[in-house]
Amino acid sequence: MNHALGEFDAVFIIPVLQVCWIFFTTLNGGMYFREFTEESFLHHRLIGFIVGILVIFLGVALLSPNKPSEMIETMAVQAQDKINKEVIDKHKDKFKVFARSNSNDSKSSVELSQRNDPSSGSPLFS
Repeated sequence: MNHALGEFDAVFIIPVLQVCWIFFTTLNGGMYFREFTEESFLHHRLIGFIVGILVIFLGVALLSPNKPSEMIETMAVQAQDKINKEVIDKHKDKFKVFARSNSNDSKSSVELSQRNDPSSGSPLFS
């Protein structure tokens, strides 16, 4: 459950897990108490049982916040972000050196952007 909640939204995962729990406990109860072998179940209640199971699965499918293609795209983006974070953590010291060596460039670009700002009264924008 923790892994599923880490990967997907709780709005979707909690109902999916609940439906799985309902489905499997219903099957286990039916097998344990031998309800599926009774004649009354086979003739009268089988269709209702199958329709009920399909309805709970359909309900969760309708609750899905994203289309399957969007879910796959979201998972791909999350995986890429995770890989990028791992690479950055692995090479953290190299990024710090690069940031220090470019610190003068960023300062001059800030000064340049302030000079070209129209609200600063620069002659370029008058």
